[in-house]
Amino acid sequence: MRRALGLLMLSLALCACGPKGPIEPISLDADADWLNEPPPDPGPTAPVAAVICGEIRLSAEIAAAQPTDAWNGAWILLFASRGSPGGPVLAGIRAKLPPKFPIPFCLSQKNVLVRGGKLEGALFLSARIDGDGQPELDPGDFDGSTRVAVPVGTRNAIVVIDTFR
Repeated sequence: MRRALGLLMLSLALCACGPKGPIEPISLDADADWLNEPPPDPGPTAPVAAVICGEIRLSAEIAAAQPTDAWNGAWILLFASRGSPGGPVLAGIRAKLPPKFPIPFCLSQKNVLVRGGKLEGALFLSARIDGDGQPELDPGDFDGSTRVAVPVGTRNAIVVIDTFR
């Protein structure tokens, strides 16, 4: 009886300390304030907030060549990466493509996709008009990125979508 009770206690302890299953992936779904106007400029004396705000725009060539009604059902994706525009993604947002450009955005700590990651330093921003809403770049997508890294705290970042894949 003692042996059975001991085995039962050991198995309960192992179950309680064992792996808890797979970690749920973090969604790229849009936050409620992602398509709203960026927050007001706090002024030069306010501390730098952990946000990057700005606009996603179309280049003149893309705007002239592609009618916006062809993008019905498309998604807009925005990524912040370290090191280069194609570097490791730190933060991202996605939403159904709104009817007109420019599209205002604000990335914040709540958009960080890397567990334990912090929205800090300077990050490259990439935007994409995507047919399926998935993170992979597919033929037929439109994209663009900043040429230089944008410091966290920036409130007037511009990302221009200028390439057809």
